[in-house]
Amino acid sequence: METAQRRSPVHVAFRISVVLLILWATLPIYFTKISSGLDPSWIYVANVAGPMGLKFGEDVFFTCGPLGFLGGCIAVGANAAIYFGFFGILFGLLAWLLFEAVVRSNQCRLAGAVVSAALVCGAGSVDADYYVSYAVLLSIGLAWFGDKKRLYYSIACVLAAVLAFIKFSGCVLALSALLAFVVLRLFLDGKAGLRYLWMALSVPVLFVVGYLAYNPSVSALKDYVAAAAEISSGYNSSMSLPPPVGDLALALACLACYGGSLALVLWADRGKGLYMLAFCGAFFMAFKHGFVRADHAPVFFKGVLLWTSLFALFLDYGAWRAFFKRRKAPAFLLAVLVLLLPALPMYYLNKMPGRQDGVFKGKIRQIAGVKDKLANPLLGGGNRLPEEFLAEIGEATVAVYPAQQSIGAYNDVRMKFLPLLQSYSAYTPRLDKLNADLFGGAAAPEYVVFDLGTIDIRLALIECPLTWLEIFSHYAAVDMRDGYLLLKKTDRPFEKDFRRISSATCRITDPIAVPKSDNVVAMQIDLELNGLGKLFKLFYQVPPVFYMRIDYAGGATLSGRVIPDNLASPT
Repeated sequence: METAQRRSPVHVAFRISVVLLILWATLPIYFTKISSGLDPSWIYVANVAGPMGLKFGEDVFFTCGPLGFLGGCIAVGANAAIYFGFFGILFGLLAWLLFEAVVRSNQCRLAGAVVSAALVCGAGSVDADYYVSYAVLLSIGLAWFGDKKRLYYSIACVLAAVLAFIKFSGCVLALSALLAFVVLRLFLDGKAGLRYLWMALSVPVLFVVGYLAYNPSVSALKDYVAAAAEISSGYNSSMSLPPPVGDLALALACLACYGGSLALVLWADRGKGLYMLAFCGAFFMAFKHGFVRADHAPVFFKGVLLWTSLFALFLDYGAWRAFFKRRKAPAFLLAVLVLLLPALPMYYLNKMPGRQDGVFKGKIRQIAGVKDKLANPLLGGGNRLPEEFLAEIGEATVAVYPAQQSIGAYNDVRMKFLPLLQSYSAYTPRLDKLNADLFGGAAAPEYVVFDLGTIDIRLALIECPLTWLEIFSHYAAVDMRDGYLLLKKTDRPFEKDFRRISSATCRITDPIAVPKSDNVVAMQIDLELNGLGKLFKLFYQVPPVFYMRIDYAGGATLSGRVIPDNLASPT
């Protein structure tokens, strides 16, 4: 990357103002309060795990890691100090990277910088893992075009390793871009590109060293990675909800624009086209994250704007003008695709509620709310247990099943959190067993506050069969009030000595007759995706067709969604 030629003070000031605008638009403000609900409950546990001495990979397992609270910080323990320290360093690093790209180099045209800032502003507030990912991909862009390639690429590698402690899927996104960079530099530079391979391999090394410094247990490290991988993989088949057809069509149009513009840029300028190709993994991960569930589409469209803003920052518009003169029809198509790539996400995001505030008013409102969240981390009106429950529990330990963990913040009880923070994330028998071992082990809580609440119309007692079997075996109901059932550990657990009484092979639509018996009968169903199902799981989602209807002898029926992998456990 060439150093900036001599520019007028006004020109430099304008470029600095662009940097400041991007920094303002991406300013990380992720403070929140303890509250009731599905997401607030896991956010609460992610924040109190550290102060309580709980270790991710040993005591706690979820989609986030030890630094996951940074994406929704509650002012408990040293969390606020860690938050300000982490994002203070990252903000300063991002400011330096943007200054290098926008002010100091000739690679970035002023028009490109302005377009890039507009796209970042259009994306609005993004999750913490996307904020770090933006810094990773910006570093990769500087490594591609800059003269300090190793320095910039090293920064990207370090940030990718940090992402593994915030959100494991964010680390995968960053790694996809880092490895694509290696492959493409090998293609361009030959063996000289191997130095980047060794640098990329530092990401897992840094992660391992960092985790062992956090928790010196190799078995916990293995469990942390294994659980994170299973949660990410199981999410595709267990959490899928079909999005509105219009949203999916808009997303596919964005991907088509990326693919078409990539092909044309490769034709016009191979070096710049290969740079765009390095982002293919980031686009794919954003699509997967945004469209496994219908309610996550904004994640994809914000990602498209962020990644596209980095194209605008580095592409050579002078080369495009020359391409226009030589190839008018392809150049016209390229111009249309390049305009549509950010225009489609802008159209979608501008329809969202709250967008009328814009980047300035919205950010000011966020900043204004920080002081109150620091001073008063507990939001009023939370889940208060019935007084009769609290009198019964007394000083004994209690767990909440299946999801409302923030009950612990609103009641003076000795909480035992579920190892897998919320049961809906137990997408596989191995994940289900994490919670089952709690209720069947020596450290089991004395009481369980139980409710039948589930997501996506799931069958509550079949959602996590191993966990439910342990609760059924070791606990008995002692009270029921306000929609909650209070269970107490019994001295005489149910003996789970199952033996096979029948088996059959059938199609997924065939009825299964449960044999009559005077004893408890459990079933196990082994389901396997066909070839088309595996392709859908890899590139999109498994259609949510796994519904079970139960017909009782008395004529009653019950239907709901099940987790396909977990049906292999005794249910």
